[in-house]
Amino acid sequence: MHKSKCPVCGSSHTVRNGRRKGKQVYKCADCGYQFRNDLLPDDLLLWKLYQDNKQTVKELAEQFDVSESTIKRRLRNVSIEWEQPPSSGGGFAHLDATYWGRNWGIMLALDDATGCVLYLEFIKNETNADYESAVRSIEERGYEIKGLIIDGKQSLFGIFNDYKVQMCQFHMKQIIRRYLPYRFTCQTAACEGMPNTNNKIEGTFTDLKKNLNNHGGMAEENRKRFICGFFLALIKPLA
Repeated sequence: MHKSKCPVCGSSHTVRNGRRKGKQVYKCADCGYQFRNDLLPDDLLLWKLYQDNKQTVKELAEQFDVSESTIKRRLRNVSIEWEQPPSSGGGFAHLDATYWGRNWGIMLALDDATGCVLYLEFIKNETNADYESAVRSIEERGYEIKGLIIDGKQSLFGIFNDYKVQMCQFHMKQIIRRYLPYRFTCQTAACEGMPNTNNKIEGTFTDLKKNLNNHGGMAEENRKRFICGFFLALIKPLA
């Protein structure tokens, strides 16, 4: 078991000795000195170190000279919930989904010009209804969708026939790669000026998963909080 070290004699033979002003007090069994461990930051700052600085529970425990269970308990105190952000203006919207396992993932929409998050929802599987809900939510919050950049899901072209829809060039090549000329642009005249790949949203998924990979064995509820925090940090107001 990890124990806080005495700041006077350096002994690890310390025991808890009540609380003062809401903080745990320790007593050294060797020299009798009583002390508080004031190294640990508040919960929100601790979460920021965990999420943004990519520090693991073990690394944080070593840095602040506390047990891993203390770090885990403090992180659980942080409440992070996602709400669809207010939006204005308009532009091209990237829309795609990614998964962890078979039945747990997120649907994400990003503004092409700014990379701002337009929509985030946790999903079990990728359905046409999920895409329709995303588009409806984005527009109801005041964002004008001038075009959609999607992956290779063919049924979406029929659902969104009132929009300019650009299939990601990579996905299109995967579908018809045997017949593509070397410099084929995979873009119709109606979609001229739109991005022809979903690289922006795929890059965001890659960054998210790299951050999550630093914290192996994360429970589903903790992963959900982490994802919400990751995208809350990306929110920027749209002009």
